[in-house]
Amino acid sequence: MAASEPAIGRSAARLRRLWAQDKPAYGIWSMLPDPLTAEILAVSDPDYVCVDLQHGFATFSDLWQITQAMRASGVAPLVRVPTPVGSEVMKALDLGAAGVIVPMVDTAELAREMASACRYPSRGHRSWGPTWTGVAPGAADSPAEQDGRVVCIAMIETTEGMANAPAIVATPGIDAIYIGPNDLSLSLGLGRATWEDSSALHDHLDHVIAVCRAAGTPVGLHCTDRAMAAYWIGRGVRMATIGTDTALLMDAARQLLQRDGQPGD
Repeated sequence: MAASEPAIGRSAARLRRLWAQDKPAYGIWSMLPDPLTAEILAVSDPDYVCVDLQHGFATFSDLWQITQAMRASGVAPLVRVPTPVGSEVMKALDLGAAGVIVPMVDTAELAREMASACRYPSRGHRSWGPTWTGVAPGAADSPAEQDGRVVCIAMIETTEGMANAPAIVATPGIDAIYIGPNDLSLSLGLGRATWEDSSALHDHLDHVIAVCRAAGTPVGLHCTDRAMAAYWIGRGVRMATIGTDTALLMDAARQLLQRDGQPGD
């Protein structure tokens, strides 16, 4: 992409370029409703930062400042919307998201609705209202340009979603799949099991990854650290979240405050 193109375009292209080369994208999850934190995360040069409106502290009211802070760095400001509802997808994109991660996409029908909410007519049913461009005349890119850049990522994180994975993955307009291992474990009746202590969960993760790989669709996984990411990248994952801002802050503070391996006096 040309350097003169908007950062939001360059950022989305970075993900697509990595996926086209079958290379993994590494990202950071953002829970904090703070533009300065978002900017710090973005300039650390991850392949993407995802603002979590589902389980994080930010709301739609905070989002425009957060995405504005990230866009300047050229890093993709992805947003996980709270629920699989088209109006939330449209609002996130209007407020500057380069793409959305949609939770609990359990059927191909719902996947089609989410993909359609990401694109303008005639490709979809997104309503015109790019709020993030402000009031400057002509500041917004054309519908076709926005349609060509947007990234629509569906989460498979339930037994129903896993059963419908082939149809979800084959849905036009779904650019990638993102697996939520925690909710998948709960949905399978495994409680808070992890892939390391449950062979059943491990096999189910492998299954969804295999479905995506067979279809040529990039697949992401929410990981706890780089070691987990490295393991699953070796098994086909091409989008790995390797840290969360809240956990990174806590870990850094604890490490800094260690005194010879003992808590402070």
